[in-house]
Amino acid sequence: MHQVSFARILILALIVFGIAACGKSSNEDLHEARQLLAVGETEQALEAYKKILVDDPHQAEAHRRVAEIYIDQDKIEEAREHVTEAVALAPEDPDTFYVHGRFLLAQKLWLQAGETLEIAARENLFDPDVQFYFAAALAKLGEQEKAIYALLKVQGMKPDYPGVNAGIGDLYFYTGAYDKAMQSYEQAIVETPDDARIIENLALAYHYQKFNDSAEKMAKRALELNPESAGAYNILGAVAFAHRDIDEAEKHFKKAILLDPKLTAPHVNLGAIFNAKGKIDESLAEYQKALELEPGNIPVQKNLGDLYFTKGEISLALEHYRTYHQQRPKDPFVAYVSAKL
Repeated sequence: MHQVSFARILILALIVFGIAACGKSSNEDLHEARQLLAVGETEQALEAYKKILVDDPHQAEAHRRVAEIYIDQDKIEEAREHVTEAVALAPEDPDTFYVHGRFLLAQKLWLQAGETLEIAARENLFDPDVQFYFAAALAKLGEQEKAIYALLKVQGMKPDYPGVNAGIGDLYFYTGAYDKAMQSYEQAIVETPDDARIIENLALAYHYQKFNDSAEKMAKRALELNPESAGAYNILGAVAFAHRDIDEAEKHFKKAILLDPKLTAPHVNLGAIFNAKGKIDESLAEYQKALELEPGNIPVQKNLGDLYFTKGEISLALEHYRTYHQQRPKDPFVAYVSAKL
């Protein structure tokens, strides 16, 4: 049975006593709702704020808090009305910008969310919640370095803020700083040791840093938590390939594709397996599938160029080499081959 802190019991007792003792002012109702939210009684707080809105439909703070609770619960449509009311009632309030920005994030309106949360972040420099969601918007806009900086600020303000280490790890991973990603993921796992996604990402970071024994261990741990993880099987395949166990790698990549046919990496990796085995047509099919799933995958263009060149289909090889060269103009090999062809 969970222990309840004395302070929490005291706050709840005072709230209940206050409700029973007498009629209250609007400020007292708000104070009680805030206290309920502060001690984690979210549903009770929601009902308290909704009751306030019955008595006073123009209470901006109540609209903001109801909207925020609904957003936390992933009830985006329920939040919409309250966000709209908050913006209408208190358009210049930094807390309104914050809740509105979170709503826009949930709607995947990245640019608008970034602009709105930037205003909130400027006005709430030392609020870790505001800075965290501003970082999320920056990440969605491709501003990875700024997002990392924002999350490091959150970490400085509140080292145990949920999701910060994992978020920093994701951003470092995206920018190719796998050593820093490993450190952040390792810290995140201390906080949430059973988070299969973080464990899987750590396994992949280990693999990219050539710590394949650690990668294999983490991938197997991820599968214990989520036996249907296509990503974990893909990592096991990559580790087996690194150990030159081609058949074992092929088995894992096929299992990953079976679990998630829309995951690009196993198709790319299986294409490499078939190429290593001299199965050119099978390799082409896997690379084409990968390109179909991820049209912007530039390295696959080079792989297809190499395969078509091997088959003697020069026009197709040239098409893929040129596409690759447009994105990687400093690659001397492709530049040389394109010019020669």
